[in-house]
Amino acid sequence: MDIEKLRVADLKARLAAGGDVQDLLAAMKEDCRVSVRKLAAAYMRQKIREEAERERVLHMYAQETAYYNQGLYHVAGIDEAGRGPAAGPVMVAAVILPPYWECPGLNDSKKVPPAKRDVLYDKIMAEAVAVSCVAKSEKEIDELDIYHATMQGMYDAVNGLAVPAEAVLVDAMPLRELTVPHKFLVHGDA
Repeated sequence: MDIEKLRVADLKARLAAGGDVQDLLAAMKEDCRVSVRKLAAAYMRQKIREEAERERVLHMYAQETAYYNQGLYHVAGIDEAGRGPAAGPVMVAAVILPPYWECPGLNDSKKVPPAKRDVLYDKIMAEAVAVSCVAKSEKEIDELDIYHATMQGMYDAVNGLAVPAEAVLVDAMPLRELTVPHKFLVHGDA
């Protein structure tokens, strides 16, 4: 492939267009222009990062896969926020995502930059099978204690899903009264 007449911007556009770029990359690696060789190397590093992220996200589905294999496709994930602060409500969410839903960057919210959190939120709300969010007030926390208020919030969030959960994965808190198959996972938020 003769690419000597193509500008770096043209090569970048061809790479961005996707498709079969193997021959193009091979030619770019042999090009006499340093900028073209650097572009090829940067493209490959980006593809390696994207693949690693895709594998990380798909690895998160290991627990769901056991349920999918049983024909249970509406698997709710539950997590909370706000158990750490001395005052304020505890927020609990239950979310059912489509099986093997891909979302690069999905992670424990504490590990995601705020701007990316907003993007992820929009994508989740647009594509989730069902979402239920519950707040347990300071008053409820005072009456029940933070642990039991959080637990009640988790039950309420599962029961509030518009599409019933067929199975549930919970971040670190056993919910023994659930009537569907469930599992609690230490560091499940990750």
